[in-house]
This record gives sequence, C-alpha cells and structure tokens, in this order.
Amino acid sequence: MKKFFLLTLAGFITFSAFAQSKGGGTSLSAGLELGLPVGDLSNSQSVGLGASVKALFGETSGLTASVGYMSFSGKKYSSGLKYQAFNTVPVKVGYRIASEGGFYFEPQVGVTFNDGESVFTYAPNLGIITAGLDISARYETMTRNGYSLGFIGFRLAYSFGKK
Repeated sequence: MKKFFLLTLAGFITFSAFAQSKGGGTSLSAGLELGLPVGDLSNSQSVGLGASVKALFGETSGLTASVGYMSFSGKKYSSGLKYQAFNTVPVKVGYRIASEGGFYFEPQVGVTFNDGESVFTYAPNLGIITAGLDISARYETMTRNGYSLGFIGFRLAYSFGKK
C-alpha cells in the first residue's frame, strides 16, 4: 500500500509539473487535513489528522484527482483500554465547479484503503481558493456492504500552479 501511495503521489507531481511547463491549466495543491468522526466512526475514534495532494486539470473548474493519508486516534473505553488508530489512504477523483469569487463545489468518488481492505468512498466538498490557499470542508463516507463510516473533514492547502 505504501508503494501505491508513493507511486500515485509521484505521478501527480510529475504530471502537474509537465502540464505547467507546457502552459496547461493544471495546478497542484498540498495540504493538511483534520477529520471529525461522525456516526459509527465516532464510537471508537477521535480526531483524525492527515495530509493530501490534489491535482486540478483545468483553469478553475475541471477534473480533480487526490491522494492522502488520514489517521484517527482511538478513544479510550470504560476499562481504560484504548481502541487502535484507524488509518486510511483515500484515492479520489472528482469534478470541481468554481464560481468567479474563488468558491467551488467538488463532488468526489474513489476508494479508501485501510487495514488491507478497500472500500468505496464519496465526498462532496465546498471550498474557496484565495491568495494561493485552498480552504475546504467536506463530508466523507466510506461504505462497504451497507456499512458506512464517515467524518467531517477540513483541508488547508497551498495551491501551486495556475490560480
């Protein structure tokens, strides 16, 4: 899984650098993430911290592709023991619809890898790009066989390339 993550990250960086050198409308953002578990995930996990890289293939609107890492720390239960951390590697694609003021809506779908499993993931995002910063919020859900785990995510990233 680590090899897949590193290869995907290297691919995003390489493609973005190539597209920018050719004058294309591709940009890349890298940032930090915060996740607040909701529903079933909040029963065993507390705050999640992570990082992500996202590519936008277009000037302000267009296709997006992202990969990241998020680790939710385990909560303590009544006996004083602690749940294990819940680590995820989401790989998502989406389409960003931007307005003139820098605000955007970006639905995404993909796969999240955790503990040797892969699960379907979807995440509607709302955000704004201002002064090179990409600030967004989303509700992300991982589903498998009718069971879902979700969180409210916040991302603060620096956007490289076209603004």
